[in-house]
Amino acid sequence: MEPVTDWFSGKWVLCGEHTVVRGGRAIVLPASKFRLRIYPGSEAKSDLVVSELLASLENILDRDDDGVPSLVSNMPESFRIESNIPTSAGLGSSAALCAAVVTLRLGSAWVRANFIKALEYARRLEDQFHGTSSGMDVACSLSGNPLLYERGREPLILPSISGLSVDFFDTGLRAQTADVVKLVGHSKNLLEGDRLMREVVENTLLVLNKATHQSSHPHSEVILNDKDLRELARGMNESMNVYRLWGIVPSEVETQVLALKEKGYLGVRLTGKGMGGFLVAMKA
Repeated sequence: MEPVTDWFSGKWVLCGEHTVVRGGRAIVLPASKFRLRIYPGSEAKSDLVVSELLASLENILDRDDDGVPSLVSNMPESFRIESNIPTSAGLGSSAALCAAVVTLRLGSAWVRANFIKALEYARRLEDQFHGTSSGMDVACSLSGNPLLYERGREPLILPSISGLSVDFFDTGLRAQTADVVKLVGHSKNLLEGDRLMREVVENTLLVLNKATHQSSHPHSEVILNDKDLRELARGMNESMNVYRLWGIVPSEVETQVLALKEKGYLGVRLTGKGMGGFLVAMKA
């Protein structure tokens, strides 16, 4: 049976996680290895969560129906999800699902033409998973592009980064987003960490901007030389240091980070909120 949506990718954050909810900026990239799409379901196999999210979306649309297309007549009655995005792993599984549901209901053409509205609908859907979503993860999944994200502003699409190669490793640890956000919010180093993370984001943007100006395809792709890649890896490591400052890097994760760096990876950081999930490691 043919899918009713295209693939929606997971995400990983280069830098800016947590600070983005307090007005900072973040650089987020698609994790194209991990993806999700929706199929019509059957009596034997269906995922109720899609139908539940569609019902929630209808409630949102009822309060803001300006220019929203009508429900298509051939919408399936049940659905199933095909996904290899691990849950609670910092890879944006709920964001990909919400992006897919919004696109399923409104249509990809409408989403492209009304991206900011579609993003807000997907963000409000993701609130059901995380309390108050920053919108960063759903923006990346909905657009399918690397983004510079700042809450309350239209995301800026960044060129794809040629030469950037990363691997993902499961730490085997999981934590609830709300619990980790609370830990960071109560950290005595909250403000210092925010300041340092903002510096990491700005320094990383300088590297990308320089490479963009030197690129022959500045709007679609940047090619980083070895020095630039090492600067990018430095940003990953420095953003991980902010996590340490906030107290959200368990000792088990530290052991895994050390092992990956001994194998030659240049930059290693947690992909999401901290306290576990997946590590993303940049190859030399």
